Amino acid sequence: MSPLSETRRVAGVVHPCLDSPARAVALGEAQLTDRRKVGVLLQAAGLLSLLDQAGWHLVAGWDPARIDDGGRLSVGEDGVAPGLSSRPAQDLLLDLTARLFGEGLVAGRGEARRAVRALLDPWRQTLVPLPPDEAVARILDEAPFLWDSEHGPARRALAGGLERDAANGRVWVAGPRPLRTRLLARCRSVAALQDLLGGAEARALWNREEAGAPAELAAAGRWRAAVAAWQRRPPESAAERIGLAAALECLGRFEAALETLSGLRCPAARALAARCQLGLGQLRAARATLLSLEDEPLEPGQVASLAEIASRVHANRGKPGRAGLWLRRALDETGGDPRAALHARLTAAEAAWDRGDATTLDRFLEQARPALDEPDLAWRWHHVRALRALLEPDGGAEAVASVARALRSGRRRLTRRQAAGLWNDLGLGRARAGDLAGAERAFLHLLRLESGCDGPRKTTLALCNVAEIRLRRGRLAGVREILARSEEANRRAGNLRGVTGDVELWVRFELALGRPEAALALCGEARAELARAKSGWHDGVLGLLAARALGWLGRPAEAAAELARVPLDVLADLEPEERPALRAHAGDLEGALREAAGTPFAPLWTGLLAGAPPPARHWQALAALEPYRAARLVFDGDLLVPG
Repeated sequence: MSPLSETRRVAGVVHPCLDSPARAVALGEAQLTDRRKVGVLLQAAGLLSLLDQAGWHLVAGWDPARIDDGGRLSVGEDGVAPGLSSRPAQDLLLDLTARLFGEGLVAGRGEARRAVRALLDPWRQTLVPLPPDEAVARILDEAPFLWDSEHGPARRALAGGLERDAANGRVWVAGPRPLRTRLLARCRSVAALQDLLGGAEARALWNREEAGAPAELAAAGRWRAAVAAWQRRPPESAAERIGLAAALECLGRFEAALETLSGLRCPAARALAARCQLGLGQLRAARATLLSLEDEPLEPGQVASLAEIASRVHANRGKPGRAGLWLRRALDETGGDPRAALHARLTAAEAAWDRGDATTLDRFLEQARPALDEPDLAWRWHHVRALRALLEPDGGAEAVASVARALRSGRRRLTRRQAAGLWNDLGLGRARAGDLAGAERAFLHLLRLESGCDGPRKTTLALCNVAEIRLRRGRLAGVREILARSEEANRRAGNLRGVTGDVELWVRFELALGRPEAALALCGEARAELARAKSGWHDGVLGLLAARALGWLGRPAEAAAELARVPLDVLADLEPEERPALRAHAGDLEGALREAAGTPFAPLWTGLLAGAPPPARHWQALAALEPYRAARLVFDGDLLVPG
């Protein structure tokens, strides 16, 4: 039974926020501490989760909402009604945040306001609806004070009931599925669940607290349990603080990890700090930390790890060659540690991919082949193999297969950020293979993973990749806002590659709007900026998009000149039905026929390139395309054979 058909049978909902307390005041009149206000957000997210599951909605948003002296939120029974909401959860939560904390930035000190600032960034995106359950998880992760006893009433709002009829119903718990499974296994009624969530035992269930020393739990990959154990018994030594910070880093909580490392100056602490700074997009700070470690005596594993960090930092700054010192050091100083030596070679192979140097990549990848026998490194080998496949015009299918092997082999060892990176490259491979719908699903999962991590990548990587696929499918809603936010974040971080990627998406956006002049101007601006930085990053992609714009503008000679400098593998960034059009508009009719050969559109292009309107049966191939892509192909054909 589909979720929609099931929710249509829900006749009523039961939730604490539907009660009407006797002593309650309007939202604007409530005198609450900042922590109690965050508790109100948790109650609201719990209510939205229940309504989403039931197929119900808030009738008038938060207009009728009231709050009692204990900080309990109420919208009343008349505040909800059957029918799906027209507003996404993040829009409703943003509205409530503004009513509680005021419009604009949530300034000020304190743990509660810091938590709200961390929550607002993913809520402000409009491209992808935010599942209320993810909002619940994020609120509890960012505001651990909500587990204190005084916030028990707020936590009770995570439980509710769905009434199918007078005699049948079921209970519901907002939050991650594993938590819901554990709670529903213990409680069969809404009242029992609310009592459990409001009590002291709830935090242990949420954190999946386990027996054992924190360091042992962390070594076994039980990072959340390790963090919970250290919270029960705070670290007493520098080594334990580094262990806690490492567990937090594995969970994507880079800011908390840096706070834990504050004041520690040993090489191990600074190396971990550099990784957290990279995770937060603080490229200048990460580079400074790397510089401070250049003359330090380091263990082979630390050198290999720092080489990996350095290659990412300098690549994002548009200067991948500057990681050479760390790469050479890693290759030279890890001979006595076989595992570190393999890690160093995989890092060198990935750095070669950053430079587009397939020969060097192949050499290091082959040298690192023994990593396939190392459980902690096998996934890295498969990942680099996927990157190698992406350098080939038809390497999408191999990239997808290699990433799938990486995910399987690293399933129990990947940090949240590492898993996100693999899902990102899975999406790239699917897009290269022509599976745009599959690519979008991969990028949406990437977004879910990145939403649990600190730093800007949820916008600059995850949402931007979703935006690109949406652009390629002709779905433009929300794209402009995402690109503006990503561009701001990348420029603030000094991420030249990110800025270039943003411009590429702006160019695609202008082309999708039918504005080739604006697209061409953006290509020129991006190239000028890359030239000032002495970087050739994605110059081929910019040339490809410039050729596309010039073709639409009826400037075939200039389009041909641009196309002549575009590497063959870059052509895969266009859809199969676009490639013949690109060459045809550049005056290369033979090349257009070669691009069309073997595709369902070959008969259509044969007719168009002969200058005659193709017969109706040749247009039937467009039925397999999404509407935007079909319309674009008709437009390309009309430019060649008007009318």
